[in-house]
Order: sequence, then structure tokens, then C-alpha cells
Amino acid sequence: MTEGFAYQPDLVVLGFGLNDMQTWDGHSDLDYYARWRSLQPPSWLRPTHLGELVWAAWKARQLGGIGWGIEKAKQAALPPAQNGRPRLTPAEFQNVLERCRHACTERGVDVLLFTSGVRLNIDPQQPADLRTPLQEAQYEYCRRSTSGPGRAVACVDGVQIVQRLAQESPGEELFFDQVHPTWLTNQAIATALVDAIEESRRWENLGSGGSP
Repeated sequence: MTEGFAYQPDLVVLGFGLNDMQTWDGHSDLDYYARWRSLQPPSWLRPTHLGELVWAAWKARQLGGIGWGIEKAKQAALPPAQNGRPRLTPAEFQNVLERCRHACTERGVDVLLFTSGVRLNIDPQQPADLRTPLQEAQYEYCRRSTSGPGRAVACVDGVQIVQRLAQESPGEELFFDQVHPTWLTNQAIATALVDAIEESRRWENLGSGGSP
């Protein structure tokens, strides 16, 4: 959401994978983003590689003293690691979604959220209503969020898509592994997204006095 608005979109489609639930090194995505922001050179140094090197050397010395390289300085810019810390907690993920919605709404841009389905959602050994924590966070976001004047955020439920496909096709034809969809699943997802985008444009035309 830092550069996309330069393209002046009418609608933004948000989609997320499952890696945000993973535990990597005890730091969150928010930690890494804050570090990245803190290590960026000022705008007047960015146009040249030499300027970036000068900034990197100064930042390394500022964080760690003489003799530190930028990679070591990057580690110093992170907070202490937390054992078992996921990349994003469900609450943090909700906050990211809310920030995306707010950024779009204040610019008059509609939001369409796509919730990815995974192999777990069609496992016959699991309850049909089983959802991952981040899937639940996206459902909750859609239930309580609006985009534009009094309009609910539009959502495309990938879980329902794969569950519908699973009634006719086995799981190995829908996913390459536990998370990556095959062409068959991607085709159904693309169709659903196009339908949702067209529906969003239809309502926008009606609201402006145009034709559907």
C-alpha cells in the first residue's frame, strides 16, 4: 500500500497467503518493516548508489560502532527475538487489513478481499467449518468493515470455492501441496474475482447515475 495508489486505482484486491502464520526467527513482519524504514536513506541520497553506500556506512557506525558492516547493523536495529513469535498474530493481521481499508477509503477506492482456501479446508478428516486463524481474521474483517459510503467490503471466499470444487474433484487435482492451487482451482478463483470486480463496477455506475 506504499506505491500502488500512484496508479490511481478504482478498486484494490487484497489477497494473502499463509506464511504470515509461520514462526521464523522470533521477529514479526512489523519488526522487519520498521527496521527497513529506519535504514532507508533520505530522499536526496537515494538517486545514486554511492549515496546509498554512504548512508549504509553511516547507519552501521551509528548502530554498532566502527568496524560494523551493514548486515550486523541490521540485526542491531531489530528488537529482541521472542521465542515462538509468528510473523503476524491474528490481531496484528486484523490491524494490517484495517490500515489497508482506511488507506483506500480516504482516497475513495473500493476494497475487495480474497480469502485463500487451503488443502486443510477440504480434508475429509477435518470438520467442514475448520478455518485457519488468518482465515477467521479475514472473515471478521469483512463482517465489520465498510468501504465507501455505507458499503460493506466485498469478499471472495476461496474456502467456499475449493470446497465446492472438492465435491467433484479430489484434493490432488486442486492443490499441488497443502497451499498452492492447481490450474483448475486458479481458474475458479479467477472467475470468482472477475465476477466480484464486475459487480463492484456495476454498483459504482449505479451510484453515479450511470448504467450497470
